[in-house]
Amino acid sequence: MMINIPVATMVTMLEGLPRFIKASMSLTLKELGEEMFVEMSPKKLMWGYEDALFKFIRSITGDLFIPSDIFGLFIGRNNTGVGMFNIETGERNKSEVNNINTWKYMKELPWWLGYAKMINGTDGFMYHSFLSKDETLYLFNADLCRSVSYKYKRDTQLSGVPLWLFALDHFTYANSTIYPPNAEFCSENCPPSGTFPVAKCRDNSPISISNPHFLDGTEQLQNSVGGLHPNEKYHLNFLSLENIMGMPFELAIRIQLNIQTIKSSSLKQTGNIQTLQFPILWFEEIVTVDNDTVKQYNDGIGLALTCSNVVKYVMTGISALLVMIAVIIFTRKERLTKKMKAGTKSVQTTEKTPLLN
Repeated sequence: MMINIPVATMVTMLEGLPRFIKASMSLTLKELGEEMFVEMSPKKLMWGYEDALFKFIRSITGDLFIPSDIFGLFIGRNNTGVGMFNIETGERNKSEVNNINTWKYMKELPWWLGYAKMINGTDGFMYHSFLSKDETLYLFNADLCRSVSYKYKRDTQLSGVPLWLFALDHFTYANSTIYPPNAEFCSENCPPSGTFPVAKCRDNSPISISNPHFLDGTEQLQNSVGGLHPNEKYHLNFLSLENIMGMPFELAIRIQLNIQTIKSSSLKQTGNIQTLQFPILWFEEIVTVDNDTVKQYNDGIGLALTCSNVVKYVMTGISALLVMIAVIIFTRKERLTKKMKAGTKSVQTTEKTPLLN
């Protein structure tokens, strides 16, 4: 069974309206055979199915609110872009290479306030060379309608290539009660900490974004739904980069979609459901470099690093040898000087002392 997203959305939209309107909609939903939970295949959920509620609304309003009778989470997203990007070439400042200047010709995001409006970072597929473990890396994610930040977490490796793993900041989806600066994304009527509301940029849909299994969410959020087991091994968002080139050799973007459910006594379809953030699904995009790229690295930068390390150790060995030689020469010279002093007699001479015995 799967939560009926169009019905759950309708319930949220009706919240705060007079009781008789809710009761009328409840009767309409009953006539349409709509329930809060339905049997649904993943294919239909993602790529679309004909929805009775959508069809009913369009019979009254036409295309004014809903463009189609078909509902699916990823309709229009298969083999399509997310908008025009303008990025930095790095010609003026190498540290800004691949940074995004504008998205859909916008320099700022219209849905948020203050720092939240800024388009920071890259698309995640290239950063500047010679990274530092102390810096914060930013990635702009069009699906989230915002930029997110990553911090160094640990060293790792892929096919023998040494990498630095940068993980998504733990406060990314926190609300302002946990991380006050996030008030510029949401300041009132916000979902629980650990979920990020995207209603403002998604046609006021009551959808929120989180880490899979509410990783980094509050304990109350994680316990609100049964069967959740947050685990960094499977649910962490990360970039594993080669620090000299600034190139990710492996990245994992993991996102969970949730919908707000509301219990309403006037809408019988809600039954015993609780008011909470209900997980719909989570998905991941994992990109790993191929063997050819690893070979190119090993034949190029990897070989150069190996040679550099060999030269470094050889030079260190030569320096140590020269120091040892200098110490030996100095020690022997000191010993020789002491022996010469010990073998020399001090003789007092006068005018009467014969020059030859």
